[in-house]
Amino acid sequence: MENKGVLVIYTGGTIGSVPKDPEDPESPQIVISLQEFEERTRKLLEDHIPFGLKFVSPGEYDSCNMGVDNWKTLGEIISANYDEFGGFVILHGTDTMAYTASALSFMFQNLGKPVVLTGAQVPFLHNLRNDGFQNMVAAIQIANPTWYDIDLVPEVCIWFNNSLYRGNRTTKINASGFKAFSSPNYPILGENGEDIKIHRRNILKVPSRKKFRLQSKMEKGVVMLHFFPGIQDSKILEETLKNREIKAVIFLAFGSGNIPTQNIELLRQIRAANSRGVIFLILTQCPIGRVELGLYETSAQLLDLGAISGVDLTPEAAVTKLMFLLGEAEGIPGVLRVKNEINKNKVGEQSFSIFSTNLGIEREVIIEGEIKRIYIKGSPINLPLNEDQINKVMLAFRKATLSKKDKNDSPVIFDIYIDVFPGDALEKGGNNHLGSFKKMPVLSPNYVFFDITKNGGWTIDEFASFTLVIKSTTDLFDYVSAELVLYYTE
Repeated sequence: MENKGVLVIYTGGTIGSVPKDPEDPESPQIVISLQEFEERTRKLLEDHIPFGLKFVSPGEYDSCNMGVDNWKTLGEIISANYDEFGGFVILHGTDTMAYTASALSFMFQNLGKPVVLTGAQVPFLHNLRNDGFQNMVAAIQIANPTWYDIDLVPEVCIWFNNSLYRGNRTTKINASGFKAFSSPNYPILGENGEDIKIHRRNILKVPSRKKFRLQSKMEKGVVMLHFFPGIQDSKILEETLKNREIKAVIFLAFGSGNIPTQNIELLRQIRAANSRGVIFLILTQCPIGRVELGLYETSAQLLDLGAISGVDLTPEAAVTKLMFLLGEAEGIPGVLRVKNEINKNKVGEQSFSIFSTNLGIEREVIIEGEIKRIYIKGSPINLPLNEDQINKVMLAFRKATLSKKDKNDSPVIFDIYIDVFPGDALEKGGNNHLGSFKKMPVLSPNYVFFDITKNGGWTIDEFASFTLVIKSTTDLFDYVSAELVLYYTE
């Protein structure tokens, strides 16, 4: 079978840099042209790469100047040459490499070939001790897996310092060291030793019989705001949120998704922006872990304001995912679709997806002796999942209050059942019993959550209803609306 070889796309960056003054190695670095880079590189590669290589360039620049239009150009180059080559290598500066890899991962629909980004912390064209040459050679090998008898990686990925990372899980962590990148919430895809070893269990599946296509429309009106103590006392956030050009805001929040919530005007501006269609996505500033909105009161207020969990997205993936989804959105229906899709895993960029269905405001309250039943009629769940795919199931009650008639310093006891209808017998510990819960009184309206993930697994039917049993008729529980929230893997 004919080997199609590899297309190498040269954008510049450190890997293509040399001193401006050849006689002075300490002079400022400049990026050389494609012609010079190819001429000098081929001499080094001719004894190592026995198959066809073609070099092209959309222009040479420092990667800090990379933007949406450059991503589109890179996508168009690969799309135009997709059938001609077996794989693709993009030589790229490290500063924005993770952004480019994330953007391309969303833009490439049904990708079935390797697209490997790499670069250097130390340029190889004039440094004997460097990382650039080995990075480039290994990336070319990964992009032509049949020649080297290694497993296919049909993803946009980053090869750096002997490790292969999923592009949209990668972030730059070191400004000068050879270990420039990390994938804090997902294992590496491969590594280098005596041979290149690909970890197949971590690789995306090859799309079956679907034609590759480029979807390159991107919305530029996305902004990211980093919270720090004291920012809530300035007018910067409030004034930023008034900007009508903004279509989405990413909050880099504290911990599991918390922001200062004592500034009433800031909360009012968030609510106003949300009401006119601005999307708020919450990320954690922590490199490891994920956002869990509602775990603390401050993040529960964000939920009430319409904010969405970014799960464990990197900032690079969050920005480019929003740009991509909003690029196809038209009007309010398009924005609503983006709000529904943003916390769904598309191409391996986050550990799980979140699905929520509104259970409405209707309920039936039944007093039976000393207990109180609250029956919540279900709503259709159009999500074909088996129990192995479900990580967590939550019942969420918006603007809920919970109080005791006698005293408010002891918990309210709940038992929760699924598909137990008014008049049915209650079998604690039976198949329909989702668990017993203690909740302290909530006197001001807020979110109240119940983790109803059963140890025995979940089976999602097309329709599910819930019954909350409160063990005292004098305990009061009220709420505005209820929803079922599923955390699942594809």
